[in-house]
Amino acid sequence: MNPKPPVFPQADRNNPAAIYRPVSTSRRNELLSWISAAALAVSGYYTIYRTGRLPWLHSLFLGIFLTASAAISLANWLDRETSITSSEQGIEYSSPLRHCTMAWQSVEIVRILTFNRGFRIFVQSGKDHFTYRTISPGVSKSEPDQPGIILDGDLLTAQILEQGCFSFPIWQDGYWEYRAAKPEQANSSASGET
Repeated sequence: MNPKPPVFPQADRNNPAAIYRPVSTSRRNELLSWISAAALAVSGYYTIYRTGRLPWLHSLFLGIFLTASAAISLANWLDRETSITSSEQGIEYSSPLRHCTMAWQSVEIVRILTFNRGFRIFVQSGKDHFTYRTISPGVSKSEPDQPGIILDGDLLTAQILEQGCFSFPIWQDGYWEYRAAKPEQANSSASGET
């Protein structure tokens, strides 16, 4: 039996323009990670000074902490610099790694995948695509438990689905897929024909 499609709140028709940003991880975690890596580096230097060599286990932990610190810093930077802007004309996704702009009419497919207490939304036009994550409607937005989530992403998803002329969602192997109706289908459904 297929689950019911997700229901999103009504988009704000009075304010179609908005900027959405993902939640970053705490800068405190990033700082603690770099402090731990620095402490391992200092203790490694001291060990080399006292014994003339660095144990391989110390080198391994230093490498792990430096890699983790760099990954946390990169993820925080990407989250801080990523934005999704909606306007009357369309939607624009911007991050340091990619940039795409889609007119509302050019959005062809919206896929909604469920994950822990939320959704991963995949938006595709003919030549571009982007993804974002949002929490499920009804889940408290006061303390997001995962970084990278757009807190008002449910409103953004509702706006995307309302602006495009999408067919009823189809359940496909673990996700819901909305496809843009072809112009002749949109005209016939608007006029009340079947």
